[in-house]
Amino acid sequence: KKPKAGEQVFFGLESVAPMPSIGEGFNVAVTGSTHDEKGVRFTADPVTHRRMIEAINNKIRKNVDDIVQVESYNIEDCKVGIVAYGITSRAIYEAVEEAEKRGVKVGYVRLKTLWPFPEKPVQKLAENSEKIIVPEMNLGQIVNEVKRVAGYTEVVPLNKIGGGELITPEEILEKILKETK
Repeated sequence: KKPKAGEQVFFGLESVAPMPSIGEGFNVAVTGSTHDEKGVRFTADPVTHRRMIEAINNKIRKNVDDIVQVESYNIEDCKVGIVAYGITSRAIYEAVEEAEKRGVKVGYVRLKTLWPFPEKPVQKLAENSEKIIVPEMNLGQIVNEVKRVAGYTEVVPLNKIGGGELITPEEILEKILKETK
């Protein structure tokens, strides 16, 4: 329930405050600047800024299971796992299908949200696979997060910097087959 103007402040450490509507008596500002408990811009006070950042992070931590979105497949019974995101994740479908035709058990976690990092599904994949391949169209950003939560499971990067060239299903399949020899 939204409070009425003057009833209470739109600020707390636990719940996500409802967005006030224009015309309801609240100061409504859509900005990335720091604001105080009443929504008034307050960018120069380090105490207010720290409280706001801590409150936002506490809200995220408390609601991580509601925020994180992944698509997972066969993460409980695979020899090799894949963690992919963005356009690269589209290539994993064909690669996994082809690998399975060749008798390789593959599972994947497709990240739809990157932050907060989806630790639980990646940990589950790591617990049930010998290796995790992380295809990325960069020098490796998410691979370090995967390594952080994968425990003793080997994490293998598959990086491509190609001036706009996508990582193909064939490249992912080749990596799967190489890592499962």
